[in-house]
Amino acid sequence: FCGYSVLSVCMDNLERSRTYFFLFTNYCDGYAVMEQAPLSLVKKLRELPGVEHVEGRLVQEVPVRGFPSDETHLKLISVTGEGMNIPLLESGRQPEAGEPELVVGSGFYKAHQLSAGDELTLSIYGVERTLRVCGQGISPENIYMIKSLQEMLPAVDRYDAAFISYDTMAELFGQKGMANQFLFSMADGHSFAEI
Repeated sequence: FCGYSVLSVCMDNLERSRTYFFLFTNYCDGYAVMEQAPLSLVKKLRELPGVEHVEGRLVQEVPVRGFPSDETHLKLISVTGEGMNIPLLESGRQPEAGEPELVVGSGFYKAHQLSAGDELTLSIYGVERTLRVCGQGISPENIYMIKSLQEMLPAVDRYDAAFISYDTMAELFGQKGMANQFLFSMADGHSFAEI
């Protein structure tokens, strides 16, 4: 009986932690990936029955310079203020709109002993750009980061997520008014089959 009670309490705590994590990060119900589309598509997607909220974002993998391995990359993910899939911060603050700063995945942050205010040099279309680290965090979609299906275990010193404001990312990549992923949340009482 004692073993069951302990496991039951552990399970309850895990379920509460998961629920808190998904609620706090405003995790989406689903998403669509495409090469590139105008942000104006958000308006049309909101008209779909059962869709409550839609948000466009940019996601791009970039090399990071200045580390021992030439294979060091960050998966840049744009975020907007109180939008969906925002990182849960372990330290620091969220990136400000239009500022050259980012929240780095906690694994990468710790592996390289980074601190808020440190600078990272990213190679964007072959041009080196410097951004300031403003915090460390994680989102539910980036808990287990592997670069390809051939890798079995994460190598957080060489590959992790980083979160940057949409405005900054759109400016850096020359993609203002564009998105390559659309996140959505469903209205209560609706299912994926309806959408």
